[in-house]
Amino acid sequence: MDEATNAHRRAVSGSHCHRGGPELTEEIAAAVRGVSAPGMTSGAGARRLPYRREPYGRARIPTDQGEIVVDGKVLVTESGPLVELWRQYAGGRVLDVFIPASWVQPIRRDESAWVDVYDILDE
Repeated sequence: MDEATNAHRRAVSGSHCHRGGPELTEEIAAAVRGVSAPGMTSGAGARRLPYRREPYGRARIPTDQGEIVVDGKVLVTESGPLVELWRQYAGGRVLDVFIPASWVQPIRRDESAWVDVYDILDE
């Protein structure tokens, strides 16, 4: 993939936590990962959402740095209160955390500070 395409994808996807929020830095990502629960467990009712059509969510995550608000995609839900929130950020690194569903508010793609450039959009 050429550099112009990569630059366009970075510009589209952004690296801020949420609109008007702070840059999603390695330090903030580490704080968020610090409250991540273990991943989905087999037999716990985990359900993967449709590939590349996963809904967006805004997570309010309490950390040792205070509440951090992160926009991302909800990839998996569990019959209990756990969801997997995923997004990329600066430098192509990935924030992938398992957090309580009560921390996540559904948002539209156009409301998200970060968008997955590989989404399949309905025509």
